[in-house]
Amino acid sequence: MGGGGGGGYSPPINLDKLTEKANQRIQGAFQGKQLVVFVCHRVDAGDLRRRIDASVFREREYVIVTDPALIDEECAKAGLVVCFVSKSEEHSLVDNAIKIASELKKQTIFVHASEQYSMPNYVLQFRVRNVSWAQFLEIFVG
Repeated sequence: MGGGGGGGYSPPINLDKLTEKANQRIQGAFQGKQLVVFVCHRVDAGDLRRRIDASVFREREYVIVTDPALIDEECAKAGLVVCFVSKSEEHSLVDNAIKIASELKKQTIFVHASEQYSMPNYVLQFRVRNVSWAQFLEIFVG
């Protein structure tokens, strides 16, 4: 009637190494002249545009998608899909973009503007990487 432990040794997970690998995948999607597709609710589009204009992305080919009818077409062309939330609490557009990008096997990242944000359902369900805008920029500029 012994205990049921049954587990073998599991080495500790090196989170720094996992983060580094994730960053490399995102950087790989960003290399070359691949299109960066930013997806956000109309409410957040102005904030996103200001952030892009003040960042490394202003020199890249990118598109901001706020129209649900364009999600399929633009995600198909993307090298990287960036789902952005600032103030919006309506996430059907972002959730749809995550689903489509996943089906197309596109590299996807969720970026929030501040520590106070509403989390889209599919970020957790599809295990999309979740970072702040500052962390997002660090991935590309170090």
